[in-house]
Amino acid sequence: MCMKKCELKKHRNKAGITQEELSKHCGYASNPVAQWESGLRVPSIDNAYKVAAVLGVTVYDIWRDDTNKTQ
Repeated sequence: MCMKKCELKKHRNKAGITQEELSKHCGYASNPVAQWESGLRVPSIDNAYKVAAVLGVTVYDIWRDDTNKTQ
């Protein structure tokens, strides 16, 4: 199982924008950001790049693979 650590909320808060504002900046009619932040859904790669561009970070900064991290 591949565990992804989502730091979307951290980067969104750092940028000072709400979930709704991020959705609008990315051109979404609905608000998928809450589902992504809670882990209920994962964005497509295209959407991940849109979100990262709006927040001024990389996709890896937001969704990184922690499966190889030693504890």
